[in-house]
Amino acid sequence: MIRTLLSTFLLSIALVSFSQNKTTISAGAWTNPAIWFPTGVPNGSEVNVLINHQVTFTGMLPLGSDSFLITTNGCLTGSSGNDTLVTGATVFGNYGGIDVKEFITSDDFLNYGRVKVSQNFNQSGNFWIYTGGKVDVGMMFNSSDNVMNDGELKCAQWTNGALVSGIGNFCISACFINTSSIAGTLDICDATPSTICDVNGGSIAPSVTYCVASPCTGVSVACVPSGVNDFEHEKVNVSVFPNPSGGNFSISVDDSELKMIRVIVYDVTGKNVLEQQFNSNKGHIKLSRELKGMFFVEVSDTENRIIITKKIVVH
Repeated sequence: MIRTLLSTFLLSIALVSFSQNKTTISAGAWTNPAIWFPTGVPNGSEVNVLINHQVTFTGMLPLGSDSFLITTNGCLTGSSGNDTLVTGATVFGNYGGIDVKEFITSDDFLNYGRVKVSQNFNQSGNFWIYTGGKVDVGMMFNSSDNVMNDGELKCAQWTNGALVSGIGNFCISACFINTSSIAGTLDICDATPSTICDVNGGSIAPSVTYCVASPCTGVSVACVPSGVNDFEHEKVNVSVFPNPSGGNFSISVDDSELKMIRVIVYDVTGKNVLEQQFNSNKGHIKLSRELKGMFFVEVSDTENRIIITKKIVVH
């Protein structure tokens, strides 16, 4: 199922026009049109939305695109301390970080990264937590659709009304209420297993183990801002040419003091497709013949500070 969902996401990006995609090209506020390519704030009509940077929002943010992906370099964070993220994307994938007060999902959510919810997480739609994925909920986690947990989920209260399976950990500090079916080889660690609010009205497979001491760790969503506005290279001119091309690009940074540059090329899913280091302020990259479409070139200095991120097209 997961492979089908991800394949659908990647295929949809490849097939639709750029105008139907939105991708961040720098860090900033969700409402800032300049951080998006094509320029303009997503309005819910897009097929795909891709976050490669730290993006902040205030209040309630409803996500309505067909596919929404936060890459390993990306974060989506509420900036006021009173922010709610509501997902309505057909496929919502997180490889990076999410930090909000309230989180509501209504469609499929795939988590490989870090999710921190200071109050409540209300989940409907299939929910996968993959190995290495972590979710930290300050108050209540309410699951009303299928959950597959191969990572860890920490909360004060878990109310489950859905089929749950996996090999990961659930860490509960207060109440555990189950009215459905829990299977797999999960560890359910309840710090207060004998309280009146611990109720099992469903079924829990014998393969599920119990513990009191929590093996779960807290989640820190620390996204390093990226983009050309972060440091002293702000005014440096970077040329990537020819663009578009058949896969061969020359890169030149107009800063004679740079003795080395590091170049990383990402596809629209955030996957690293090429990484090279040059012992000067210039270099030449050659992408595989199989790679076609839109990519992003990230150029950084010797201290791994990003100088610029540029869009390139391979035809």
